[in-house]
Amino acid sequence: MENVSLDLRGGHPPSRLLLAMQRELPALSPKLGHVARFCIEHAATLHHHRIQDVARASGTIPASVVRLAKRFGLSGFQELKYALVERAEREKPDLVEPADDGLHPDSACALEDIEASALGLGSLKGLVARPEFRLAVQALRGARRIHVIAAGPTDETIATHLRGGLQVVRPDPGSPAQPGDWLVQVAVWQDLTPETRPREPQSYGPRVLSLARGRMNRFTGGGPDGIVMRLGTDSRRLLNALALSEALTHALHPDRRAHD
Repeated sequence: MENVSLDLRGGHPPSRLLLAMQRELPALSPKLGHVARFCIEHAATLHHHRIQDVARASGTIPASVVRLAKRFGLSGFQELKYALVERAEREKPDLVEPADDGLHPDSACALEDIEASALGLGSLKGLVARPEFRLAVQALRGARRIHVIAAGPTDETIATHLRGGLQVVRPDPGSPAQPGDWLVQVAVWQDLTPETRPREPQSYGPRVLSLARGRMNRFTGGGPDGIVMRLGTDSRRLLNALALSEALTHALHPDRRAHD
């Protein structure tokens, strides 16, 4: 058995997962081995780390962290980091290879990538690096008021999330936009059409950001500048939209940590 120091700072005996991970170290690939060593050596404090932190410290990518969790029958990093410190009586009786869950391939892929697609990673990293995102953040920083509206019921999930992060309220339909007001229009799940496009943006003139299902796009020809997200499959839209709303929140409030 490879000699790796167990992190037992919690004062409890090592969890079954921690012992199993140490036992399986020689059989792991180099990438997974680096992740496992970090997890073993920092088990007691791993729940304070983000998946990005673990991947960076292990010299790999977040997807490798997720793969390590799945090797031990866990769904992902969140379950892994808490299972490492769980008391034995609370743990699953067996740690097994994950079975086929019967999910549609798109859904299974989205679930596997959920943590690797977190803030600052993957396609989102490229999205927030675009000039349009920086311009949007700059515009919202100078806004007198920020209003967030949704194009449909599902979009309201993202709109509510964004309102909470930005600490803003719903716009009052009876209150016209004032100079310096900005509107963030969320249309992630359904396209904006003449039938579904909310009426409120008309009163904001060019001061509208559209968080829609598309790639980042800068509207021209007199239209508003906008953030538009286009995701590859339906199953990924909500995840990435929520992540992008976190990116907006973190950019506007850098002192407030984004969700782990």
